[in-house]
Amino acid sequence: MSSQSVRIIFNPAAAQGRSVALAGRLRNTLATADRRMEIDWVETQHRGHATTLAREAGQAGFSSVVAMGGDGTAHEVVNGLMQIDAGLRPALAIVPIGSGNDFVIGAGLERDPFRALRIVIEHDNTSKRRLDVGLVRDNLGRVEYFINVIGIGLDASVTYHSQNTRFFRGFAMYFAALMRTLTNNYGALPLELQIDRGEFASHQALMLAVANGTREGGGFNITPQADPGDGQLDLAMIGPVSRLRLLRIIPDVMAGTHARHPEISIQRVQHLRVCSSRRLLAHLDGELWAWHEHDVREIEISIVPQAICV
Repeated sequence: MSSQSVRIIFNPAAAQGRSVALAGRLRNTLATADRRMEIDWVETQHRGHATTLAREAGQAGFSSVVAMGGDGTAHEVVNGLMQIDAGLRPALAIVPIGSGNDFVIGAGLERDPFRALRIVIEHDNTSKRRLDVGLVRDNLGRVEYFINVIGIGLDASVTYHSQNTRFFRGFAMYFAALMRTLTNNYGALPLELQIDRGEFASHQALMLAVANGTREGGGFNITPQADPGDGQLDLAMIGPVSRLRLLRIIPDVMAGTHARHPEISIQRVQHLRVCSSRRLLAHLDGELWAWHEHDVREIEISIVPQAICV
C-alpha cells in the first residue's frame, strides 16, 4: 500500500439521503484533481458498515481514512480506527455532508466539504492534529467509542424523535424533535454519579451531556468550552426544570451562555460512572445507543487522550 493512500467512506444515507448529489460532485472533483496518492472510494451498505470498512482500511495499510457523511459516519469510522493498534492507526479526515456536522464545527475543522476534500488529496500535513476519543461501557458488556458526545436522558429522546422527523434538516430537525420530546419521554432521572473515581453522589437530572466537542443537535452549544484535544471531557447537567423553564433556557444553550442558570452545571471530568434505578436512555454522536428495549442501568465513560490524528 502506498504511503499516501486514502480510503474514502461515503455514507449515502447521510442527511437522510440528500447527500448523494453532493457526493457525486465531490467524486467528480477527485477525478479531475492532480494527485499523487492512491484513493479508494467505498460506500456503506448498512448501519455499522463504516466501522468495518475503516478497520479493514487500517489492516490494509491505508495512511488515511475519510468519513464522508455526518456525525454518525464519523462515529462509525472512529470505532473502526480504534480497533487498529495506535502505531498503525490511519489518520482520520472528515468531509462533512451530514445534517448537523456538529463535531466538525465544534472542533474547528474545515466545514466546507470541497475544501476539506482538497486538504485530503493535497496531503496537507500542516493541518493535522491529535484529538481525544471518548470510551463508553455499560452493564450489558457493550463497549463503544465516541468522538463528540454521549447524551443521557432528554438528549436521547431528542435523538429518537429526530430520526423520525422527515420534513426538516439540520437545526430545524433537532428543534422539531425537541418539541416532540416535551410531550413524550419528559422528566428527570434519579442518578448516582461518580466523578473521577470519587464518592458517589445522588442527583435528579433531566439530561447529561458528556462531551468531547462543543455542540450537538445541529447548533446547541451544550459545552462551549470543550477542547477535543485537552485530555478531558466536559460534563453538562440540567437538573429538574419545567417544560416552560426549559424553553426559556434553550436560547442560552444555543448561544453557549447557559452556565449562568442555577439548574445547569458544567465541569471537566476524565472518568464518570452513571447509575440509575431506571433504564438509562442514551445516544452516542447522535446515534441512538440505549433505548427502552435495553436494560441499561449503568454507564461508565472515560477519555482516551490523543487517540486519533485528524
